[in-house]
Amino acid sequence: ILKEGKNVFIENVNLNPTRLGFYHILQRMGAKISLDVKGQSWGESFGTITTEYSRLRATDVLPKEVPLCLDELPLLALVASQAEGVTRVYGARELRFKESDRLSCTLRELGKLGVKSCEYADGFAIEGPCKLKGGYLQSYGDHRLSMTWGVASALSDCLIDIEGKDCCEVSFPRFWEWII
Repeated sequence: ILKEGKNVFIENVNLNPTRLGFYHILQRMGAKISLDVKGQSWGESFGTITTEYSRLRATDVLPKEVPLCLDELPLLALVASQAEGVTRVYGARELRFKESDRLSCTLRELGKLGVKSCEYADGFAIEGPCKLKGGYLQSYGDHRLSMTWGVASALSDCLIDIEGKDCCEVSFPRFWEWII
């Protein structure tokens, strides 16, 4: 979605409707992204997600949407940095109590890459689009941040070094093979 000439095709993805908030927000932002349900396993739909480069526009994420995309909000902040306009997220106070204070840590580290943001008690605003600079980012031992910085490094033309990047193995053991 974010890098011209790069399309992504991911198979065997859990497509539980309660986990698709990020997908719906990306669609609202103008992403060329689609789901293809292939079947069911243990009562859960699974299938394929396909994306292609898209020019994204900012959006507002309201408190009622946050439970359906809570884990993806650091990645959404990165995506927002590439969208035209100001993306705002409200009702995400719970992010302060994860493996790290994901609100503060996400914005602090994105700032190192040149991203303009504003932190709220329960969310944030990100202004885009921004050409990402290189830098040394902290994962804070948080697997979601580590993977977000991995995506940032794939987007940037500059070197991004990530302290503690291997902590993502708790949720995606082969992430670094996949992202490269």
